[in-house]
Amino acid sequence: MPARPDPDADLIDALRRGEGDAWEEIVRRYARKVTGLCIRTVNDRSLADDLSQEAFLRAFRAIDRFDGRAAFGTWLYRIAMNLCLTELRSRRRRGDLQGDLASGGRSGMTGHDPGEPAPGLGVESDEAKREVLSAMADLSDEHRAILILRDIRGLDYGAIAEVLEIAPGTVKSRLFRARAALREILGHDELDA
Repeated sequence: MPARPDPDADLIDALRRGEGDAWEEIVRRYARKVTGLCIRTVNDRSLADDLSQEAFLRAFRAIDRFDGRAAFGTWLYRIAMNLCLTELRSRRRRGDLQGDLASGGRSGMTGHDPGEPAPGLGVESDEAKREVLSAMADLSDEHRAILILRDIRGLDYGAIAEVLEIAPGTVKSRLFRARAALREILGHDELDA
């Protein structure tokens, strides 16, 4: 099956030609999505804003290395997710993560940004969504990342595999394990399997 054309291909070409308006359009298209991804991954809006800006800066600097094998949005998500996971590992090594989570660091996950798609976690009420999103803070980075990409961002298995740089079959098994871990944290069958 041939790859779908990248909807951002013309913008990428314009950016490579030095057209500044192209970068502004890319940021306009992806800012809320990338920031939302970062918020839900690191559970801290201020840090997420910084990581989002860093992701855009790195993408801008590396645009000549973007080869088009993945869609631009997928490539940008990979940059942002890698930055977030690196930050989480660093915070965990420093011992900062548990304090953040216990002292309200979850606030970035409990509120729903109206510019983001509604979380697709198999729950209907706002209260249940908040409970599920809060419980996600207790998941491993690996499990949280895959749930964010699939159930919140709505990426397909192929795109998730590209973002996380894993095999598509691994996406399915990790997603299954992540949902099972989340159900266990919640103490009930809140989620669709």
